[in-house]
Amino acid sequence: MSQQDLRQLRAFALDILAEHTGSLDGCDIEEIAVKHGLLEERVVVEPCSENCDCALMQGFPAKCYFKTPLVTGSGRV
Repeated sequence: MSQQDLRQLRAFALDILAEHTGSLDGCDIEEIAVKHGLLEERVVVEPCSENCDCALMQGFPAKCYFKTPLVTGSGRV
């Protein structure tokens, strides 16, 4: 894991911990994860898969979140 990866993960953790009021919800966490490069937000025109939350959406296009290599470890040394 690179120093940049560690900086991004630490910044994400600090933002999460800064929200100590207990008011974080899933949308807040997704927003913070996108900000720090853990998730990538994409607009999809159909469900990504039947197991994805976007499959429950009533209309498309819709926002969907994908884990980045920082989270999956793919493409990293």
